[in-house]
Amino acid sequence: MKNAILLEILTFTEWYHYALLFLWLVLLFYGLSRFYLIETLFKPMRDFQQDEVHGKKLLISSFFLGIFLFLALTFTPARFEVNREYIKYGFYFIFLLLLIYNAWVSIRFYKPESRAMRSILMTFLMVVYFYSGMLGGLMVIAFVALFIIIYAFIKLRKTLTIG
Repeated sequence: MKNAILLEILTFTEWYHYALLFLWLVLLFYGLSRFYLIETLFKPMRDFQQDEVHGKKLLISSFFLGIFLFLALTFTPARFEVNREYIKYGFYFIFLLLLIYNAWVSIRFYKPESRAMRSILMTFLMVVYFYSGMLGGLMVIAFVALFIIIYAFIKLRKTLTIG
């Protein structure tokens, strides 16, 4: 019974699911605009340029990588259906490279007391933004489908009129 309720919540069949998803994405980008407050918690080393913002770029990269993964898996032709796992693992490998780069930036540019905490927090946020990017890909497809339906109704208005 509980699994059926959870499955109903995760199917995204009603309009309010998309509204909640849109609000979640707005909340993520609001958090991204306030990310500098999180960055001030960690102590950079002296040779670190203050105008370099690696964390924000990593979060944006994670988000767009999630969007591209969802779109690639959605629009994969049927003849490549066998190699679908390779596409998914390729994107996961790129995401793993982003996580390694995050750890490298944390180790190289931050003081020892801030390294582990920044690396753990950024890894968690990058995973959240990556999977939210997949949901963002769902929103992109939903908006494109809605645009196609509206465009078809406008172009076929005379054909669809009765009388």
